[in-house]
Amino acid sequence: MKLITTCDYSKGLVGFVCGRKISAKGKVTEEAWRGIDVDGQSVDRHAIRFRFGRRKEPEELYHTPAALCPSSLEERYKPSIISFKKHQAEMSLENPQPPTPFPTTSPALKKRSLPKAAPAPPSGPTTRATSDDLARAIEVQEASPEEAIGILRAILHDPASTAEALRVKEQAIAALSDLLSQQKKGEELRGLLTDLRPFFSFIPKAKTAKIVRGIIDAVAKIPGTSDLQISLCREMVEWTRAEKRTFLRQRVEARLAALLMESKEYSEALSLLTNLVREVRRLDDKLLLVDIDLLESKLHFSLRNLPKAKAALTAARTAANAIYVPPAQQGTIDLQSGILHAEEKDYKTAFSYFFEAFEAFNALDDPRAVFSLKYMLLCKIMTNSAEDVGGLISSKAGLKYTGVELDAMKAVAEAYGLPVDAVEKKLSQMILDKKFAGTLDQGAGCLIIFDDIKPDGIYPATLETITNISKVVDSLYLKSARIMA
Repeated sequence: MKLITTCDYSKGLVGFVCGRKISAKGKVTEEAWRGIDVDGQSVDRHAIRFRFGRRKEPEELYHTPAALCPSSLEERYKPSIISFKKHQAEMSLENPQPPTPFPTTSPALKKRSLPKAAPAPPSGPTTRATSDDLARAIEVQEASPEEAIGILRAILHDPASTAEALRVKEQAIAALSDLLSQQKKGEELRGLLTDLRPFFSFIPKAKTAKIVRGIIDAVAKIPGTSDLQISLCREMVEWTRAEKRTFLRQRVEARLAALLMESKEYSEALSLLTNLVREVRRLDDKLLLVDIDLLESKLHFSLRNLPKAKAALTAARTAANAIYVPPAQQGTIDLQSGILHAEEKDYKTAFSYFFEAFEAFNALDDPRAVFSLKYMLLCKIMTNSAEDVGGLISSKAGLKYTGVELDAMKAVAEAYGLPVDAVEKKLSQMILDKKFAGTLDQGAGCLIIFDDIKPDGIYPATLETITNISKVVDSLYLKSARIMA
């Protein structure tokens, strides 16, 4: 006979039970077991379930709330506690055995319980992981970034693992990520993410996901690090698979697909998104599903597959209607909708979507606001309303983005009213002068601009090879002519 739980008056437990399995809140598991009544009589599982369960049924042992108050319970069960401990002492004298601690949760019950956060690490001495060290690092980061980086790394390498130390380390990680990003040290950020993997076992998975995505965002702020970001995301995908962190893996894979699309690796990005969409739809994570569907729409648009781009955008809108969508994400949806409508030459509808996107991005000071404004101006030009362009630029919202880009749009609007012959003549002259690569489609009245072609080294190398071969042949001909003479 083993003591499996004690009287926990704060949770309303009402007695001792003996057996093999019982939950922390006193609910009996499915396996049969026996208990001890307050009078020392054996009771069955059904009665004990009622005793611990609060259900208002006739078989319940107590009907009044007063019976569950701590004073009543303590008075009621004090004799039983004494008798039980006396019985346990007698049994230990008859069969002396070293005391073995009873596990708080049985293995079978662990499988049935909900997933919990990682267990708190054992407490250790705090050496440098203190708020004072963190404040000192933040204070000197402007004057001496290297000293601040050293202090922050010392905090992270500290073996202390108390709750306060973990909180300080989380703040130190955020500060170190921003500092390394400002110093444009992408490789050190990559190494930081690798060094933090043992630390992730001490904190909840949600905080781990936040830290990982924060470091990846810090790397993205450094220009020219597309390849580094792709490599970093691939490493994190492998790590999350090994650690079975599905929530984080799905978001890192979505980020990886976006990076692959920016690098024009469309086939790999499409394959990754196809599997990811299927998995996320099965889990019904609508917020992530909106991001993935929107990314899939952009990918199909880049591949000039407009039907699939529209279908993916419709799926994103459907998922977004069922949940709250952040303003930035809603602005991205409106921007993509405007682009697709403009591609179909529905410029009035496209203008309304671009206006909604511009308002969302402008409120958030998002750099994409100026792109939305430029699309708005283009829609006005394409609907023969070029005279409205000046008013939009001089508006309160437009003046905020005054610059070269809006000046160019204003010049396009002014040129829109010029005679067609004069415009074609000027464009032809610019093409001949190699100001840009393109051609005039006079039948459709369009100017087709080509992408900048990178110089190919094969063509000049081939010409040089042919020239050298010609010289060799001429030299051999002269030598043969002398021999024959």
